[in-house]
Amino acid sequence: MSEKECVDVVDEQDRVLAQEEKERCHELGKRHRCAVVYVLRPGKKVLVQIRGEGERTCPGRYDHSAAGHVDAGETYEDAARRELEEELGIVASLTRIGKTYAEERHGNLIDRQFFEVFLCSHTGAIVPDPGEVGAVDEMTLEAIEQLLAKEPERCAGGFHATFPLLKKHLSQH
Repeated sequence: MSEKECVDVVDEQDRVLAQEEKERCHELGKRHRCAVVYVLRPGKKVLVQIRGEGERTCPGRYDHSAAGHVDAGETYEDAARRELEEELGIVASLTRIGKTYAEERHGNLIDRQFFEVFLCSHTGAIVPDPGEVGAVDEMTLEAIEQLLAKEPERCAGGFHATFPLLKKHLSQH
């Protein structure tokens, strides 16, 4: 990942206003985009990621299966596919399940992000990128709910923001 990675700066309706370096967006608290993927595994389990200890924000915390910033000019879906393959070695069909917005502070950095959330099923091998992913686990929806409720500090903020979309989608399908 380049240190000069650029993202689209967006308004409150998620319309592109400009492009900015990702780190500057965080320093200045500018809204930007993140693509999220939840991977369903056999036995009605969800693959969750434990962020790598070298990650700048939320190291060692539970998070989505895969996620990442949407690069300038990139679509949410293209970013979701890229992150899924980069982080977990998975190539799969994606289903869009919703969008949400959240703000979170990490020291002097401010994350103001729209999250577009996708879902896929995958029964094959998982090949985590050790540079980004500390570990992966498979959890039931109930176990994830308990973790988020009883130990919220062990989970990344985006996980808190997007999990309700996954739960709602799965309850309807």
